Amino acid sequence: MEIQKILTRYDSYLNMGKLKDAEALLLLSLQDAEEEGLYGARLTLLNELEGMYRTTGRARQAMEISEKALALISVLGLTGQEPHAVTLLNGATACRAAGENEKALQMYRRAEQILRDLGQEEGYSMTALYNNISQTYLDLQQPQQALHYQQQALTQIRKFPDTKAEEATTQISMVQSLLMLGRSEEAGHILEEAMAYYDTAEGQEDPHRSAAYAAAGEYAFRMGNYAAAEQDLQEALRLSLEYYGENDACEVIRKNLKAVQQRKNPQD
Repeated sequence: MEIQKILTRYDSYLNMGKLKDAEALLLLSLQDAEEEGLYGARLTLLNELEGMYRTTGRARQAMEISEKALALISVLGLTGQEPHAVTLLNGATACRAAGENEKALQMYRRAEQILRDLGQEEGYSMTALYNNISQTYLDLQQPQQALHYQQQALTQIRKFPDTKAEEATTQISMVQSLLMLGRSEEAGHILEEAMAYYDTAEGQEDPHRSAAYAAAGEYAFRMGNYAAAEQDLQEALRLSLEYYGENDACEVIRKNLKAVQQRKNPQD
């Protein structure tokens, strides 16, 4: 089995918006890997499938897939190794998407300890971990804790070359925390920096652009600029549907958009 060719084809399907074809490819490849006893390939494919289910609003299915992936870790003798940490990170993120935030934090903590034991405090996996922990604290309405991890992530990201995309993603998360903390002026400055990236050719192709516009909409709403908020949220919804299809994020955006429109047109 040529796993890299499968993943390249999978990415191609995603880029074309062919989600059903992408899912079918992973499921068929998983079946082949199981029949051939290719446990390493199965782990890779399960992690990809988990990510797909999570980002398309199927969090419970993503959790089930992550449990299968974690079961393979011991079979492969990878307990306590980096693939174990990465699989825990993926599983925790699935739990967070399903609203299981406390379970997610437990899994993130286990992943963090593994990476520290491996001496990878400065590695990219730890940066991803910080970002995911911060999102969990945002879900728990604990913006100060979230901001702490976002700042750590941003410091780490800036140590690596060519990470403008990752930097902008983290900055958008920081905007959410700062707005929740009532620090609108700081949020505005950071939002401006992040949106400068999303206005570039590279940024316009970045799927995180939808989250950026959602944050811009929230900022505009809090500043009383309801027309801009409505425009930004409509763009966020359009991009989210284009990149991911109908999912939970779309419902959140619609809810926020309705609130903006009610404030903009109170007589309606």
